[in-house]
Amino acid sequence: MSAIVVASALIEADWTFSLLTAGGIALGLALVFLGFHDLRTGRLPDVVTLPLLLAGLGCSFAAGPVSPAESIAGAALGGGGAWLVGFAYRRYRGIDGLGLGDVKMIAALGAWVGIGALPLTILMASGGALAVLAGTGIAGKSIARNARISFGPFLAVAGWIAWIAGL
Repeated sequence: MSAIVVASALIEADWTFSLLTAGGIALGLALVFLGFHDLRTGRLPDVVTLPLLLAGLGCSFAAGPVSPAESIAGAALGGGGAWLVGFAYRRYRGIDGLGLGDVKMIAALGAWVGIGALPLTILMASGGALAVLAGTGIAGKSIARNARISFGPFLAVAGWIAWIAGL
């Protein structure tokens, strides 16, 4: 998986190594870790999500494909919007529907892909999660109404696609 991340980042950069390429490789490796860690533990650790957020902001100032303003807006609106969705769900259902790790990961992705690509990134992640749930249901397996589903892997894949595609 890590080799795919490195190779796709280098291919996107026309096989030239730059600060942006290094940032993309670091992003991809962090997303691989976060996706698998969330699947295994149900958690997205701050020790990875918060540095990823800062790195995304820093990359926008140094060499990023998105401007610092787009990066800051993506982080603020992505994290704030995700927090608001989680808060509203908690008030309505009385249980957590979106963990704070997901909120921080969405903020980090917003910093990396910018405010313009963030809605499509979240849409891809949500669509992927819904497709997996639908496939599970079609396969005849029941899904409990209060089942916990790791959203991190879907965010990781969607974030990497958005970064590589330059959405």
